Amino acid sequence: MLNQVGSLEATTNADLAARIHDVKDIVDTVLRAVDQNVANLRQIVAQAETAIFSLEHTIYLDVEAILDKVHCLVQNLGTTQLQEAIVTAVATLKAADPGIKILGIKTIDMNLKTVVVTDPDQMYLSLKSGYQKRLKALGEKDSAYTIVSTYGNIERVAENASCAYRDPTIKAMFLKEEFTYQMLAKPWKTVSVVMGVNP
Repeated sequence: MLNQVGSLEATTNADLAARIHDVKDIVDTVLRAVDQNVANLRQIVAQAETAIFSLEHTIYLDVEAILDKVHCLVQNLGTTQLQEAIVTAVATLKAADPGIKILGIKTIDMNLKTVVVTDPDQMYLSLKSGYQKRLKALGEKDSAYTIVSTYGNIERVAENASCAYRDPTIKAMFLKEEFTYQMLAKPWKTVSVVMGVNP
């Protein structure tokens, strides 16, 4: 984990140094043009402005990528909690339906609460499907908290699965899943609070 932190710091420093060098090159070009009193000074300044705007966009994308990496790194620091959550999810779903198959997980040691996720997509889809079956099986006497916690568990698994990918399209799909289950849980959170339902 410390290697990942060190790698992220080195990459961030290198990116920042490169962007500072890019700005310096643009400024130096304009200053040389001013010193030489060149005829196309306006054109050089206009090109510099365009280059700065482009650089600004690149810096924004760099910062966005760094924030995403930090977010996932923080989640990875909680790997023990994630493993425990996955094991707990599997145990809960297996207790409700012993025949359920959870794909995308290589090994599970229920005693040590460790897992090896081999396919985050399959893991997410399997756990989501199991949770959805659990929701369908709820009756009138089940608590609203069960609905809230189930949606919350699906949301958390989607968030953790998103960190397995760098592709922004796939990450966006998982973020959409997170958002969907946050919205589905909202009305039930109100019911849980108003009715004083406890877990």
